[in-house]
Amino acid sequence: MNGRTILDTKDAGDISWCHCKSPKNRPILIGGVLFICTLILELLVSWSGSVSDMADLNSWQRFFFFNITTLSNLLFPALWGGLGACIFLAKRISNKMFELAYEESRMLGDRTRIFLGSVMGVVAVVLIFPDFTERAVLGDTRLGPAMVAFIAGLGVKPIYSAFELLSEELARRFSGNRQADRK
Repeated sequence: MNGRTILDTKDAGDISWCHCKSPKNRPILIGGVLFICTLILELLVSWSGSVSDMADLNSWQRFFFFNITTLSNLLFPALWGGLGACIFLAKRISNKMFELAYEESRMLGDRTRIFLGSVMGVVAVVLIFPDFTERAVLGDTRLGPAMVAFIAGLGVKPIYSAFELLSEELARRFSGNRQADRK
């Protein structure tokens, strides 16, 4: 036992709901929420496909019908990309914990990575499937938009690293200019 162990376990007595504040658990919790949202959206899209006569719908149902049919092409890739990022982060945390090298301070930015995974899912689908219906062919395998978005979310690490390097470089340059102006 050392000082670092005491610092890492200071919240051991805290029995808050699933320890939501801990970055260790956030990717799994957020991934669960995204998966449930994906299932709900799939049910709503299925419902909208079963509508045969718009006259039978009340105003709220028409509102949902038009929004679901319009936004589902972008919401599905965002949800699947976010799920891919959550799985990447959960695996990374699991590996670090297995190696006994987990440090909470290194896991900062998990929510940003999940958001970035969602955005990457949408961008990948919009770039590869402009009409949202075709399939990409990779060897003998045909990939649909959901699979491409999921894979894009799994690849969140290099994009996040590039953004992190860019922001650090900009911060260094801007802070360097202020110090030069003071002299």
